[in-house]
Amino acid sequence: MKRVYRYDGKNPLAKYYYNLVEENENKRVNNWRIIGDRVGMPVQTIISVARKDEAEVQNMLVSTYFKIKDTIGVDMLSFKK
Repeated sequence: MKRVYRYDGKNPLAKYYYNLVEENENKRVNNWRIIGDRVGMPVQTIISVARKDEAEVQNMLVSTYFKIKDTIGVDMLSFKK
């Protein structure tokens, strides 16, 4: 049984993921793996960050924050944009 998870539309990384899904529509690719390869982090870590709400992101490791921001340009502190 496949688990389906809905990501918070306010999470900047989830927005990036949904934009990538639209960009790769009708292509058989794993968009999470693409993000993980771009950032250089495990896919499960990327998925975990995309599931966080604004309060949980405040407790995220600084190294994770900068790795995401510096590689793909997603500012995890920009929930209100």
